[in-house]
Amino acid sequence: MSNHKSNDEENIRHFAEITNTDETFAHAMLQDDNFDLQAALAKFFSGQLADDLSGDILEVASSTSTVKIQTQQITQVPPKKSSVVTMNSLPNCCAISHLKDKPGSDFLQEVTNDVIQLLAQQMEPMYNIFVSNPSSPSYCITLISKNIKVERHEILEFDTSVGRSAILIEAQWQKLKLKLINYHFDSIKENSSQRSKQFAHCINKLDAISGADPSKTLAIFGGDLNLRDEEVSSLPKSIKDRWIEADCIYYSGPYADMDFSLQGTQRIKQIYCFPSDHFGISCRFYNPPGQ
Repeated sequence: MSNHKSNDEENIRHFAEITNTDETFAHAMLQDDNFDLQAALAKFFSGQLADDLSGDILEVASSTSTVKIQTQQITQVPPKKSSVVTMNSLPNCCAISHLKDKPGSDFLQEVTNDVIQLLAQQMEPMYNIFVSNPSSPSYCITLISKNIKVERHEILEFDTSVGRSAILIEAQWQKLKLKLINYHFDSIKENSSQRSKQFAHCINKLDAISGADPSKTLAIFGGDLNLRDEEVSSLPKSIKDRWIEADCIYYSGPYADMDFSLQGTQRIKQIYCFPSDHFGISCRFYNPPGQ
């Protein structure tokens, strides 16, 4: 065995021991940072936001190593950046654990009971998991970083041919209010009328929940929407969109700039397939007022 591979395996064991997780999760986290133990631990303990945070230094010690990480300091303005990913999850594939970025909020669609068991095992150390309708063959789930305080969540029922429900999350992160809607619209051409109604309902809901305090509220509606151009109604002036094929994100908030990129573009080495049947969307919002 090469020294490089031996060091990687040792870092996996150290990560699992320090974080009290299993080696499968440790491998997924370390792989994102080229098996750099300190970088992976910093992401884990700071909720994937180590590059943004300022404050005191906390030492996390194990029998074999000591790693210094930063703890978050509450400020009087919204965080420097906020991020969200939306994508489908293939059967028996824990898609989010294979993403390069680990955002504050994750919208997953077409999740099955088998997949959610994997998600709970691998992602609960970092995320709280909210499920729309677990009695359906597949459903939406929303993952929220444990750095973010969830104040309430609600299941939104719609006129749908396949029993799908949306998830509304209302949360607080530092001085930023988060309003998040994750949904998977009906597919196939014959359900065009239902998609139009679902879209109008979600946009009206997004507009309503973002209007109370727009300078400190980031409102996001996203998912696998299966929309055709003729099904999209006009948007309120405050709402913008980002999309690729079936996946869309609509948002309103205080940030002046945002980055938009694809997720899940690399095959998973162990099983040689992509994390999803189509690429996901990653949005990073930055430059809030007052910074």
